[in-house]
Amino acid sequence: MAGASKMEKRDSSHGKVKPALEWFAAGVGLALTLALVGFLFWEAFQKPGQVPPDVTAELEMVTEVEGGFVAEIVARNRAPTTAAAVMVSAELKDGEETIATGEITFDYIPGRSLNRGGLFFDRDPRQYELELRVMGYTEP
Repeated sequence: MAGASKMEKRDSSHGKVKPALEWFAAGVGLALTLALVGFLFWEAFQKPGQVPPDVTAELEMVTEVEGGFVAEIVARNRAPTTAAAVMVSAELKDGEETIATGEITFDYIPGRSLNRGGLFFDRDPRQYELELRVMGYTEP
């Protein structure tokens, strides 16, 4: 029994001394937790609905497919506000003459993100001028 009490004393005295690494880890955990809580409060009081979506469309690449070409389009929303039903029109032009037109609708583009889609053409868009124009959006 005397041996057991010595063992208990040693365990209890060891438990009172915290290694420096534990204090460091606890401090890092506290700092991360406070930073996350602060960020969540900041986000909660922002009013992103007051800023309209800022959507642009650009040609990413052209791929030849059976029966024509696909012009791959990137629609980028630079604002924090989400845009839905984003309509983009396209005109394939040879100088002043419009050779072909197309439209694509992106269902949903979250704030500060992008979405991709494709437009089909009979002629190679790389040999002509492709004008893209964002026509409109709705609020989700």
